[in-house]
Amino acid sequence: MDPILCTGLYLDTFPRRELVPDMTDSNYLPKLKVEKKISWWYNPYLILFVISLILRLFYFGEVLDKFGAQKLTEISEDITHYYASAQEIAKSGNYCTRGIHIFGPGYPTCMAAMGAWVNFDPVIMSILNILLNSLSTILLTYFAYQLTSNMIVSIFAGIQHALSIVSIALSAILLSETLFFFLLLLALILLLKGLTNEKFIYFLIASILFGALALIRSVGQFLPVLVLFIAMIYNWKLSKTNFRKFLKSLVGPLAIALVTGLVVSMWISHNARVHKFADLTISAPFGVSKVVRLIRAEINNTTYEEETERFFKDLKNQDAYRTGGYDRAMSVYSKELLYKLIAEHPFSGIKVFMKNVWKNITAEWGGHYLLITGYESWKKNYAVNIASRTTILRYRIVLFVLLGSGVLFFQRNRAILMILLGIAVYFVFFSGFTLDQGPRLLYPGQAGWAVLLAYGLTWSFAEIKKQVVRCFIFVKNLR
Repeated sequence: MDPILCTGLYLDTFPRRELVPDMTDSNYLPKLKVEKKISWWYNPYLILFVISLILRLFYFGEVLDKFGAQKLTEISEDITHYYASAQEIAKSGNYCTRGIHIFGPGYPTCMAAMGAWVNFDPVIMSILNILLNSLSTILLTYFAYQLTSNMIVSIFAGIQHALSIVSIALSAILLSETLFFFLLLLALILLLKGLTNEKFIYFLIASILFGALALIRSVGQFLPVLVLFIAMIYNWKLSKTNFRKFLKSLVGPLAIALVTGLVVSMWISHNARVHKFADLTISAPFGVSKVVRLIRAEINNTTYEEETERFFKDLKNQDAYRTGGYDRAMSVYSKELLYKLIAEHPFSGIKVFMKNVWKNITAEWGGHYLLITGYESWKKNYAVNIASRTTILRYRIVLFVLLGSGVLFFQRNRAILMILLGIAVYFVFFSGFTLDQGPRLLYPGQAGWAVLLAYGLTWSFAEIKKQVVRCFIFVKNLR
């Protein structure tokens, strides 16, 4: 039997290659009928989706029990801004609210469409968010299989997302991460399909998704760099045999970069005209200002709080503050100061950046304590403890990711390794420009690091199995 069929993944669902049946075999049709009748019970995608959905609904029940239905939009200031902006868009098409000003128009627009459909009921909106998050488990599993053709690794990657306490927590609240991750996976799948099948329609749809990602979270504006990197690695061998065809294969990814750049430019132009600052969102330069304050504290041997007070005092003395107000001054001054500090004190800048990255990849997101009553005692539950240990980016996860990277490297699957590392490093890199966010920032990077972790786990289990078999044979020979 075909190894793919053994997993319960049937080729008519996600075709990988053509199978030509022996139609002369009289038993062929009855067997096919029986397999189709029971196949959905054994489909790993369905099983992972159900596991994801149950865990997320259980968690949401705990959140609902603590806050009540009417308080779901007041859990954090970010959610309140998103919800109010979505209502304004649905009511009057107003795109000048504070929430859009801070975060961009992407997520409030999607919330407005969803809210108009369900009368802005926060419970129903949260349940739809949970469904979207659970579907991301399917997309991650399929993306991993599409890239690696290894179903065991793909299932482990799906399990990682299904059990991820960060993913579970984010599914229960109306923040942009769930939608961003879902669309990112969809866009990456379409990108790989376009590179494999050489059909421009895949790149066209992907370009729309990447443009939307830039408007949902500001980190999305640089994704075209990742797209071009993936495309070049994917077709690298082609560059050595047929360079003209290699260049032709980059037309689709370049179209994605062009569309995304156009979308970003249009929104930056809107902000420059309406709000007097030339950035995608005001949250981006505010994050830069935090890094600036940390670098100054490192250089001057002062505290972050002291440098914060100094920064805002200096901000009010800037020409940009007098001509364009707080937002324009924040946009201009924070970036000018960052460039200056890096030019004059490069090692201090690198040190602060690396500290931020390390804190974020080894941190536990504090949102769990906010969302769940008695989180510490609840965490002791066996199943939840497994989820926590499997997903929080502490040392064990970093080690398994490194192990998976080593496995791919020594197996000479270096193109896959480079693509997965590229996705993971993209989000790790930008985590260095912000503070106290931890796994929430790195959550979209699961498209890369969760698959590397799955390689590490798969290799580890295979080695353990090998040693157990050797011990069994050794004991058997002693008798």
